[in-house]
Amino acid sequence: MILPNCQSPQWGRAGRLACAHGKPGGPQSTQAFTLIELIVVISLIAVLLTLLLPSLKRSTTLASSTVCMHNLQQLGYALEMYRFENAGFLPGAETVADGTGPPRIRPWFLRLFPSYLTDLGALTCPEDPFRHRLLAVRTFSAAGDFADSASYGINGFIMTCRGGYLADLDRRRPTRPLDVILAADIGPDLRGAQPAGNPGSGPERNDSVLQWDDGYDPCAPEVQLPWVTTRHGKSINILTAGGAVREARTVDLLDKPILEYYSSCAAGGCTLCTRFHVPHYSFARDRLFWWTGPLPAP
Repeated sequence: MILPNCQSPQWGRAGRLACAHGKPGGPQSTQAFTLIELIVVISLIAVLLTLLLPSLKRSTTLASSTVCMHNLQQLGYALEMYRFENAGFLPGAETVADGTGPPRIRPWFLRLFPSYLTDLGALTCPEDPFRHRLLAVRTFSAAGDFADSASYGINGFIMTCRGGYLADLDRRRPTRPLDVILAADIGPDLRGAQPAGNPGSGPERNDSVLQWDDGYDPCAPEVQLPWVTTRHGKSINILTAGGAVREARTVDLLDKPILEYYSSCAAGGCTLCTRFHVPHYSFARDRLFWWTGPLPAP
């Protein structure tokens, strides 16, 4: 058998390569990955995933926070329309008695439906682990069953102090509405925080009202429950009385005592520091307050 001369100039470069593999049209076989090469590739992929996962998690958290901020903005529009048609007052809770059982609480946010806020999902934060409670609502006849089901709460100081006197925001506005809390993410978000005897129902949330101090309310006798959470990483989102939606860092509030007076809070015009001298959460770090300026005369 006469073997071809693979180095002959007449073959050309491609022909010589094909000839060297014993097939005039091209190589006969391809080389497979070795076990070591596969291990190296898999290790590189694992390293890349380790580097990318935190970024993906942060992106997801940021996206959820953006949706939450949009929800609060929609809530702000609904509250503004409600006040326009109700003599300037914010919607308060109602006691509902239909004769079939004990009176129930119809929470403030249900008074916005359906005229002012048609999408129930606007009251559910994507990061709230108990958002399904409100999404499961199909009718509002049993309103009292859903008083704690919203992801957002309203400023309890405005709604309860002096019998709701401050809820007429058209006439009794704070000195800096853009710095005053109107509504915010409300917790707790811990799955273990649920009322005794009703497992799986989720935590109580003070009828979706933000209290300035866990367990104390100078304007109401009921004992209040903790609500501050860190729903968006280390913070919550807050809607102000001026219609702005801002972020407030809360991770530092969870392990610190609640004080009656904070110098930075008082310097910002906090009424609870300068007038009431009662224990309260301070969001002065983010220039957010329960009320600013002196209280108008009743």
